[in-house]
This record gives sequence, C-alpha cells and structure tokens, in this order.
Amino acid sequence: MPRMFGTDGVRGLANRDLTAQLALDLGDAAVRVLGDDERSEFESRRRALVGRDTRVSGDFLAAALSAGMSAGGFDVIDAGIIPTPGVAYLTSVLNVERGAVISASHNPMPDNGIKFFARGGVKLDDYLEDMIEARLGQEWERPTGERVGRVSDRPELVEAYVAHLVSSLGAEGSLHGLKVVLDCANGAAFMTGPAAFEAQGAEVVAIHAEPTGLNINENAGSTHMDGLQAAVRHH
Repeated sequence: MPRMFGTDGVRGLANRDLTAQLALDLGDAAVRVLGDDERSEFESRRRALVGRDTRVSGDFLAAALSAGMSAGGFDVIDAGIIPTPGVAYLTSVLNVERGAVISASHNPMPDNGIKFFARGGVKLDDYLEDMIEARLGQEWERPTGERVGRVSDRPELVEAYVAHLVSSLGAEGSLHGLKVVLDCANGAAFMTGPAAFEAQGAEVVAIHAEPTGLNINENAGSTHMDGLQAAVRHH
C-alpha cells in the first residue's frame, strides 16, 4: 500500500480522496504524534496553527482539521488565507507545537492537500508522517471538559507575515523606483504579495488577484506564464 503522505503532505481530489472525515482523522492523529511536553513559560495549553489557500474546499477541510486537533486538546489558531511559507514562519515565532497548511500549490482547483509543520516551522520527517498515518482511526482516551481545545480566528497574523517579508528586504523603500508585475494566481498570496512589495516602495501591478474560491491557478501562476509575460511587456 503506498504512503498517504507525499513530498508535500497529503494531496488528492477534495471531497473524494481528501474528505472532511480524513481531515478530521489527520488532526486527531497528529495531536498524538506531534504534541510534546514543552510549554511556553506564559502558556500552559498546547497550541497549533492552521492556514489555507483560496480553494473553496479549504473552508470545510480547515474546519474538519481544526475540529480533530481541538477535540484532541489543542487550542487551534486559524490564520485564514495565507501562503504556505507564512504558516511555516508563524509556526516558528508563535511558540505553537505544530502548524498545518491546507493547499495543493499549483495543482488544479478541485485538488487540495494538508501539510504539517513541526515545532519551529520545519517540514516533518518521513517517520513522523508514517506515525500519523499509522494512528489514523485508532481509538484513544480523548480529553473532556476544560481539557478540550478552542479554535480562534486570527486573520491579523497575515499582517505579521507581511511585516516579516518587508523586513527581509532590508531598508524601508529599498524597491523604490521599481515597477513590478505580480501574478498572484488567485491564490493565497493575492494579499500578502502586493502588500509586501508596495510597503518597500515598488509600484505594483497585480494580476490574477481576485480569488473566487474556484479560479485558483486558472490560466495563471507557475504553469501558465503567458499572462505574466504579456503583462510585463505591456506595463
């Protein structure tokens, strides 16, 4: 039987291969594999972070994954729509025990995926993914009462990621005088990409930056470069 986890987590056709039940079970299993005994000196409860791209299926998959983790006793921070590197970065700075992003990158819109990050925002080792897969569907003594986790929406964390991007470019205004075309592919970077470049002084022309949940990567992005090439020539 092939491994469920590929090079970028679990992927498949949303609601056929990657169902709400599977997302719930993955959250439940990840609680037991990725939870550790380290705690922040200010936080006594375990925490996880979840982000997603703009695919319409991300709504139900994020809800199911968060339900599985919170039922396992983790407080879940929902960062909303944010690129995968943003989830990795926030996982590293928020003192959470793990992060998860719901995205299928450049795959067609009907696909989706779930990728976990370990403490510090690093990619999981294969053996940890195998452990999560092995625990899917296993019964265990789940927490009750006050030990059950909560889910909180934290959309403002996207701004923290943008600030990190801006600071990584050096002095404020370092892109002043540049005109940049950004193909956002109607994906998770449709807000963060333009915001970061504009904050550093660039004049930004954003294309494919109006996601509907159904148009991610549609004639856009890394697999359809013609639109970006034409926009660069035009502007």
